Amino acid sequence: MTDAERIDGLEGQAAFQEITVQQLSDALVQQQRRIDALEEKLEQLMANRTSEGDHLRADEKPPHY
Repeated sequence: MTDAERIDGLEGQAAFQEITVQQLSDALVQQQRRIDALEEKLEQLMANRTSEGDHLRADEKPPHY
């Protein structure tokens, strides 16, 4: 294997790794956006539940007991 062949192989691997890193980065950004949206929805639901008085005290049993 000549030096030129080795360099070509290494350049190909480096290019593949750059593409892979970019794809992983994009996936991470999408996941973080989804997490942020889900956290916002959860906070809204919790706020709605609290404002409606639909919560139990720590020592209170649910009505079906």
